[in-house]
Amino acid sequence: MKYHLYLASAMLIVGSSVTAGKFITVNTPVSLSMFLRFAVGSAVLYLFMVMRKERPARLSAGAAFLVCSQALLGSVLFNVFLLKGLKTVSAVTSGIISGFTPVMLTVLSFVLLREKPDRVKITASCIAAAGVIIASAESGEIEADTAGLLFVFAAVLSESLFLIMRRVIKTDISTTSLSLYLSLAGMFFFAFPAAGEMTALTVREYAVIGYYGVFITAAAYLLWLEGIKYVQASAASAYTAVMPVSAALTGVVFLGEPFLPKHFYGLVLVSAAIILTGKRR
Repeated sequence: MKYHLYLASAMLIVGSSVTAGKFITVNTPVSLSMFLRFAVGSAVLYLFMVMRKERPARLSAGAAFLVCSQALLGSVLFNVFLLKGLKTVSAVTSGIISGFTPVMLTVLSFVLLREKPDRVKITASCIAAAGVIIASAESGEIEADTAGLLFVFAAVLSESLFLIMRRVIKTDISTTSLSLYLSLAGMFFFAFPAAGEMTALTVREYAVIGYYGVFITAAAYLLWLEGIKYVQASAASAYTAVMPVSAALTGVVFLGEPFLPKHFYGLVLVSAAIILTGKRR
């Protein structure tokens, strides 16, 4: 039961990243926020390694290229696209769309890896697509915020490609070391644009960035890795349904965004689709 709680907690934290990202797009320079977020996350991950008496692994040229490629997709493009999308799309709607990630991963696995999906996954893809359309189409939102919705979908695609890389390319780097290197790479990617955004931040802005670094960058990843060791993957994937729920609820509670009927119906459909993808074949 403890490890199931780890998985649910990880997805709860990841879902809150959409709300934190919405706050950043409205109040804080994006590149500066991302640089500081990865700096904090890197420090936390390094301290975690010290506590475990683990040393960062040495990287070969090939491994370094792999880390940079993964960081570009998962740490940079995902965040850039998501934050751009959040400028015009609500955190609630964005969170529901982000719940499309497991289904997108199924589609990419078929296109890139030739892994034929079964009927359950095809059904889940259709249900998730319906949920996303319902969540974003009502009230003319698609016409008004097409660019924002496309940016959020691009973020989902970037994250899915990142996960595909993790499955295809094998390395002997420990998961903790890889997590640290990905965070460091993200920090360096944002260093140059952040230099042009230097400005004084409020205590609240520092608090959100600190939360981003400690919990979203470091804690969520470590919780998931610890839980997944003791829970079957088919069962663990169902916990990703917590992510869009968390994004929707934190958007309502902390940003005061309205939770409309379209969000409820879309959330139910996307969650049902994700749970279906976690069923045994």
